[in-house]
Amino acid sequence: MLFNNIREKRMVVKGIHRTVLEMTTDDFCKVYENQFTNEVATEIIKTI
Repeated sequence: MLFNNIREKRMVVKGIHRTVLEMTTDDFCKVYENQFTNEVATEIIKTI
């Protein structure tokens, strides 16, 4: 899968690192057809 519009935010708070990936609903739904699951999230992270 190729996503053209993913925004990545990285934060460090009290030594704890956090990454947030954001994409538009339209891009997500075109590929995953409204399947909001942990498996889909894992697949997106592995793809990037």
